[in-house]
Amino acid sequence: MSTSGVSPLWHPQFRRLYAAQVASLLGFGVATVGLALLAYDLVGGNAGAVLGTAFGLKMVAKLLVAPVAGAYGPRLPRKSLLATVEIVRVGLMLCLPFVTEVWQLYALILAMSACEAVFNPTFEAILPDLFTETDRYARALSLSRIAINLEALFGPMLAAVALLYFSYDSLFLIASLSFLAAAFFVLISSLPPAVVANGRAPFLTQISFGVRRYLRAAELRGVLIVYLAVALASAMVIVNTVVYVRQVLGLPDEAVARVMLFQGLGAVAMIVFVPRLVARIGDKAAMLAGGLLLGPLLGLGAALPGFWGLVLLWTAIGAALGLAMTPAGLVITRTVAAPDRPALFAAQYALTHGCWLIAYPFVGWIVAAAGFPLGFLVCGALALAFAGCSLLFWPQPAAATAD
Repeated sequence: MSTSGVSPLWHPQFRRLYAAQVASLLGFGVATVGLALLAYDLVGGNAGAVLGTAFGLKMVAKLLVAPVAGAYGPRLPRKSLLATVEIVRVGLMLCLPFVTEVWQLYALILAMSACEAVFNPTFEAILPDLFTETDRYARALSLSRIAINLEALFGPMLAAVALLYFSYDSLFLIASLSFLAAAFFVLISSLPPAVVANGRAPFLTQISFGVRRYLRAAELRGVLIVYLAVALASAMVIVNTVVYVRQVLGLPDEAVARVMLFQGLGAVAMIVFVPRLVARIGDKAAMLAGGLLLGPLLGLGAALPGFWGLVLLWTAIGAALGLAMTPAGLVITRTVAAPDRPALFAAQYALTHGCWLIAYPFVGWIVAAAGFPLGFLVCGALALAFAGCSLLFWPQPAAATAD
């Protein structure tokens, strides 16, 4: 009997694993607000540049660690691997209240990012092993992407409430408790073992296999070009919201969390409809539509909107990001065979975070050097150019690869 019409949340193992993902991402969403405020305390008006560098280093860690995790992670018990990285993140998070120098902040972000580079690709590679029906898998991907955007939705909401009563150091404790909850949900789940491919190849061959296989696929190259536009838009939100709200608008810390909350709200509102849109127009058209919207939206920021204008702009950018990013897993799953999926999901994670590696420092430093109007215009023009290139060079979807 087909289960394609049944919600993925009825699957008990997915339900527990999904709860772990929500808890983990929620913790990092709270921590992101705390990191922005910590950076502002350390360097004041240069917080955008510091955060741009910090998140650039974060991308370096992900770019280097994810291929290794994709090659060797499937050899380890998935449950133990996922739970261990969450426990390590608890310890790292508890060190943040004691940071007094910028280099200490950089070091802790590098370590936390390495943990994230193990957790997220491993989680994504489990989903197609749990769901064989395309429709159900598409909805599981949509739920997963909603969870990712909960980092930008409920994370700032919790942060805003906590900041009404406590200093931002309390945010790191809340994040630690969230990571503990994630470890608990992983430990009570039962996960399918990974299918290991290329187990006897040399080390460098194994860790590069996913990237090489990814870049050989024309459709996946198209996905990667869209992510260059995605990275510019999301980096502008993450890196410069605190500077814009505090300096341009002159508003307090709570306003930073509220603005970021609406960006996540826009993303979640769009993601709910992504499975229906994909069913009608296909994953390629959905991703390209979202990518092409990002450039013009960024350009609107050059008008230097007030608080509610910024809220509307960030909400629209969040919706476009949700539309552009959610179908990527579908493209990977129908493009490669099951044994290659862990390596390909890790390659997707590494290469797309390579886009953020470029975008985070770029948007931080361009706004610091040239101001917000020119920064918005340059980032908008680049995002539109990248999305346009993907529209030109992404081929028609190929037939699904037999497992």
